[in-house]
Amino acid sequence: MNGGLRLPINLATRPLKNRRLFRTAVGVLVVLFILLGGGAGALLLRSSARRQADDKAAADLELRIQAAGKERAEKTGQSEAMKKRNTDLVSEVNGVIARKNFSWVDFFSRLEQALPPNCSIAAVNPLLLSGTSLHIAMKVITPDLSELLALIENLTALKFKDVTMRNELTGGGRLISEIGFVYDGSH
Repeated sequence: MNGGLRLPINLATRPLKNRRLFRTAVGVLVVLFILLGGGAGALLLRSSARRQADDKAAADLELRIQAAGKERAEKTGQSEAMKKRNTDLVSEVNGVIARKNFSWVDFFSRLEQALPPNCSIAAVNPLLLSGTSLHIAMKVITPDLSELLALIENLTALKFKDVTMRNELTGGGRLISEIGFVYDGSH
C-alpha cells in the first residue's frame, strides 16, 4: 500500500497541474449548459408557435360555433314564421282531404236504413264537415207524427248523434219536418 498511487490532498501546493483539469470540466459544463439552453429555447419557441396556432384555431372554431348558433336561430325563426303563415293553408288542405275521405255512400245507406217506409226525404243540407263528422239539416215528409218519431228513433239507433227537431209544418195531409243531426263517418 505504500507504493500505490497517491492523490494530492492539498491542491493548493500544485495549482498549475490542476488548473487544466478544472478548465476542462468548466468548459464541458458551459458547453453542456449552452446546448441544453439552446434545446430549451427551441422547445420554447416551438411550443409558443403551437400555442399561437391552437389559439387561432380555437378562435376560428368559436366563430364557427357562433355562426352556426346564429344560423340555427335564424332557421328556427323562419320555420316558426312559415308555420304561422301556412297554418290556414294546412288546415284547408286537411279539410279537403277529410272531405275527400268522407263516405257519402255509407251516409246515404244508413240514412235509407233509418227512413220508415211511408216517409221520404225532401231536402238534405250538409251544414259543416269537420274531420269525419258531418252536421246535417234535412226536411222529411211523413204521413203522421208516429212515423216521424219512428224516424228519429231509427236515426238514434243507427248512431246518428244530437238528433233534434227544428221545425214542423203540415200540408196536404202530410207532416213536413226539419231535423238536425250529426253523422260520425268513423263508425
